[in-house]
Amino acid sequence: MMAWKLKRNELVCALFLMFAVFVVFSNHKTAEAANAKGKVTFGQSYQEVYPYNSTPSLASGDVWTIELPSAGTLNVNYITSIKDSTDKWKLTWSLHDCNDKCIDSETRIGPPAENSLVFNLNAGVYYFYIYPTYNMYEEKIYMYNFYANFTSAEKTYTYSNNSLGEITTQSAIELNKDINGFFTSYDDKLEWYKIQIDKKQIIEVSVNNTSNDSLKVSLYTPDLVVYNDDDNNSEKSVAVNNVGVLKYTLDPGTYYVKFQGYGSGKFTFRVSQLGTVAETDDSNKLGKVTIKSVKNNKKGSVLIKWYDVDGADGYDIQYSLKKSFSGKKTKKSSYSMVNIKKLKKKKTYYIRVRAFVITDEGKVYGSWSKVKTVKIKK
Repeated sequence: MMAWKLKRNELVCALFLMFAVFVVFSNHKTAEAANAKGKVTFGQSYQEVYPYNSTPSLASGDVWTIELPSAGTLNVNYITSIKDSTDKWKLTWSLHDCNDKCIDSETRIGPPAENSLVFNLNAGVYYFYIYPTYNMYEEKIYMYNFYANFTSAEKTYTYSNNSLGEITTQSAIELNKDINGFFTSYDDKLEWYKIQIDKKQIIEVSVNNTSNDSLKVSLYTPDLVVYNDDDNNSEKSVAVNNVGVLKYTLDPGTYYVKFQGYGSGKFTFRVSQLGTVAETDDSNKLGKVTIKSVKNNKKGSVLIKWYDVDGADGYDIQYSLKKSFSGKKTKKSSYSMVNIKKLKKKKTYYIRVRAFVITDEGKVYGSWSKVKTVKIKK
């Protein structure tokens, strides 16, 4: 009896395994499952004829292999037609990646007229599925012609840089040099770059946006948070065919520049060194501010008090709803206290203070105080 139970269990397991394999293979459609037509040569024209009774499905369509040697722009120009006729017919063009994931699909109706498809893609193998979208019962000669061209994006750095985690282990980029970046048509919308600063200096990040939509550039500190300064220029949006410029005074350390694309295509940027910043005697005299108290004393307001710093001409007070001080606001005070109004109830604010002295060369700042938090209860 026990032996029969064991054999029955083994049989059930075997049948389940066979069923699982069948499901996996029946649901996985690869390029080989369709009518493989071969590899596309850029600049060469291709012409194909569809049988008049073709089944309108991706699985029964023609499939062409396209191999891109680098990141760049793929242009496909095509014509659909019916021989000796001006009748129309629908044809779908579907681009898939090497895992057979659809990147984009487009359906166009003839008459004969050249159409164009444009894709911004990373290097790799892609598949172009071409198939009709309805049954063609009339005995006519249905045709399509196409040719493809490719333009390299000429990316300066070809390593994977879509996340901050990936870029921290890479080498820093070369400063004072034009660098080409690239956003793809589907899921590659972020590019990170590491920069290394060896001494305190003024750095300029300029970006020429030649992609097909706006982009945003941000600078991140060695602590991996958005950089903040007095000009509130830590981030900048740059429109299509525009140039954006950001300037920072940076201490020595490792920083990260992030580009976020809202479209696809190429952009060029440069991180320039504009000169070192000399330390002055005045800056050495300014001590670090110590905050004495932070109180939500009245409705929607906070009273902040701190100890005086010897030699200070005034103080900057920054407050934000975020720990990184992104979206911060700055107030100035000549005294060792300030009252901030119009704050949001039930929200927690992050607050810090620093001293400054005015010299012939401009303002010189001391270090920021430790960050204090306060919840607005009134």
